[in-house]
Amino acid sequence: MSQNLLRNELEVVDPVRLLRLYIWVLGAGLLLDGAVLLLVDWLGVPVPVNATDWRHNLLHVVWGIALLIVSALAKDRQEIRVAWAAVVFGAFYIVLGVLGLTIDQPFSLQLGPGENAFHFLVGPVALILGVWALRTPSRAAGPSHSAARPDES
Repeated sequence: MSQNLLRNELEVVDPVRLLRLYIWVLGAGLLLDGAVLLLVDWLGVPVPVNATDWRHNLLHVVWGIALLIVSALAKDRQEIRVAWAAVVFGAFYIVLGVLGLTIDQPFSLQLGPGENAFHFLVGPVALILGVWALRTPSRAAGPSHSAARPDES
């Protein structure tokens, strides 16, 4: 009974629209975070977080820009690009989180507990939303538009 109720509730949610919102917020947040920390490091302003890891901050800027561009350029039938970007991003951030826990400074990145927790939060969410969007036809774009392959809808 409760499984059917959950299934009915999930059918109301359009995973492609939810994913696009998540990718916009995540991309903007990563871009803002990375850019501010790069600026703070460049200015030498003391802050209570590690702002001196320019590689890590630059990685946030690059991912932020990439996610925003993919989302902005994905119109109509190209929604699959956003879903695949989320899957790649999610897998990358999960791997980065695992490496941060098992290797000291992977790729010369200074990853502390806060960064690892962040990677383990945003990575799985992006991966799950991306896979969900790939497997579910989009109701927002109408019956002919889908993040799933056309032969699956």
